[in-house]
Amino acid sequence: DIKLLEGLTFKTLASIEYFHGINDYFEPVIFSSDKGYASDGYDYQNSFLSENTLNYIKNFGANHSVNLVGGFTYQSFLGRGATASVTGLATNTTENYNLASASTINTPSNYISEWKLLSWLGRANYSFKGKYLLTASIRSDGSSRFGANHKWGIFPSGAVGWRVSEEEFMKAVSQISNLKLRASYGATGNTALNPYQSLSRLSSVKYIVSNGTQEVGWTPTGISNADLRWETTKQVDFGLDMGLFNDRINVTF
Repeated sequence: DIKLLEGLTFKTLASIEYFHGINDYFEPVIFSSDKGYASDGYDYQNSFLSENTLNYIKNFGANHSVNLVGGFTYQSFLGRGATASVTGLATNTTENYNLASASTINTPSNYISEWKLLSWLGRANYSFKGKYLLTASIRSDGSSRFGANHKWGIFPSGAVGWRVSEEEFMKAVSQISNLKLRASYGATGNTALNPYQSLSRLSSVKYIVSNGTQEVGWTPTGISNADLRWETTKQVDFGLDMGLFNDRINVTF
């Protein structure tokens, strides 16, 4: 956190999540009918997150209060892994550390997956006499998972609140220590799909040609969609918060 001016603060946050796993498996030859099985593989995942925000808080006189937030975030993810397996072990001595010595080497597999997310965000809170509350926010998110025509989504929201218990006509009602009415509307988006779903995708397929030789070809497994976009959920809320008898009893509806 860095204080730039009176009421103006800059905050930056950086974090990393790192995972590296080794997957060993060994099934020994015990009886003469056993072939044995061994595999070796790894998984690697790396995620980086950077959040940067400016926060401005200012009181204007005795009645007005403003809280403004603006920021930018960046997140990236990379995952990859591979697995190789064999059957027909010549000996148990080397376990799964000499796969090439087996009589049958199975088809290896590996993968890679990567995505990025960029976000701009802003929020404004306004309070008048601590009784009338107004909040407006907007964020724009761009994800590499979506189609070329709709990488970005815009999600606004707003809310109003009224602290009825701060009004003069409520002062005589001693049983009610807190009473607030509120309403809000907002839109949110999610990226609940795997990377590359907006692109044309191929998978390898083995086949036998006329002379009996095995070849490798490719078959389509996904059709590109440049219009694949954010799933958006819109929501309206109305609420009431009430505290009774110095907040010994609290009700939220």
